[in-house]
Amino acid sequence: MKILVVITGGTIGSTTSGPYTCLDKSKNYALIEHYKENYDKNTEFDVVSEYSILSENLTAKELNLLTECIEKSLDKGYDGMIVTHGTDTLQYTASALAYCFSNLSLPILLVSANYPLENKKSNGYHNFEAAVEFIRAKAGNGVFVSYKNKDEDKTNIHLATRVYSHLENTDEVYSIGNQVFAFYKNGLVTLNKEFIKTLSAKENTRYIFKNKTETLVISSMVGDSFNYSLDNVKAVLIRPYHSGTINTADGCLKAFCIRAKEQNIPVFILTAGLNAEYESTNVFEQFGIIPLRLSTFVSQYMKLWIATSNDLDIKEFMQKESAQEYIVNK
Repeated sequence: MKILVVITGGTIGSTTSGPYTCLDKSKNYALIEHYKENYDKNTEFDVVSEYSILSENLTAKELNLLTECIEKSLDKGYDGMIVTHGTDTLQYTASALAYCFSNLSLPILLVSANYPLENKKSNGYHNFEAAVEFIRAKAGNGVFVSYKNKDEDKTNIHLATRVYSHLENTDEVYSIGNQVFAFYKNGLVTLNKEFIKTLSAKENTRYIFKNKTETLVISSMVGDSFNYSLDNVKAVLIRPYHSGTINTADGCLKAFCIRAKEQNIPVFILTAGLNAEYESTNVFEQFGIIPLRLSTFVSQYMKLWIATSNDLDIKEFMQKESAQEYIVNK
C-alpha cells in the first residue's frame, strides 16, 4: 500500500516551547515513524510539504498550493492521501478539497491533533492511524476528516462537506445530523449504515481561490441593524439562529435585502432542516432571500468562495448539489 502524506503544519506539526505552541519541522515524520513502529512497517509513505502554517493563517494562497499538489498526485498510483492540518480551519480546507475533487477514485483524509504529538493528551496518532486503516480497508472514495473526540472510544471518519464548524472553545468534531461516514475502533473500520447518501454532480475541477472571498457573512444577532456595506460584495450568506430564523420583523433586514437586490447581489440563508417552519421565514421569498438546502455553514461558505472566485453563475452553482453536501434533499 502506498500513501501520499501532505504536510501543511498546524498543531499536529508543532511543539510547545515555553508558553507558546510553535511549528516544528522535526515533527513532519513523527506520525509515519510512530505508525511504522507500532503497526505496519510495510506501508510505503511519500511525504511532500508545499507550505507549513498554523491553520488560523490559512489563505487562498495555501488552498491553491494544496489543490495543485493534490491534482498533480492523482495519477501517481497512490492508494490514498493524508493531509495533516491544523484544527482551526480543518473544515474549510476539507470542503475546498471536496468541491475541487468530487469524483475521486481514492480517499483523501485530513488529519489533525488537539495537542502537539508529544503531549499524552494528543489525539494526533489516533487520527493518523484511523486514516491509514480507512485507506487500507478501501472503505470509501472522496474527501474525509479523521478525528477522535476526547470522550469517545472510537475515531470518526467524517465526510468533508458534512462537518460542522467547531463549537465555541472546543476542538471536538461533529457531522451534521450526527451522521459520521464511518468509524475506527479496535483495529476495524466500520461503515455507518445510517449514513444518508445523496446524488451529487461528480467532476474534478480544480477551482482557483481568489485572495478575498467577496462574500459577506451575516450571523443572526439580537439588535443587528444590517447596516453592512455591500462594496466589493458578490454574494451574501446569512447564518441564522438554530431554527433557521433571523429577525425579519423590524424592517432592517428588508431594507438590507432591497439594497442587495438593487445591486444584483444574491442573498442566501442556511435552512435548519426542521419539520416546523416559523412565521418569520415566510417572508424570505418576499425579501428575495434564497434558502439553501440543509447543509453546513462552512461548506456553503467555501462553495460561495469558489463561485465568486471563478466567475460562475452564483445562483445556479449554489443550488446545484456537489460532493454530497446536503444531508437531505428538499
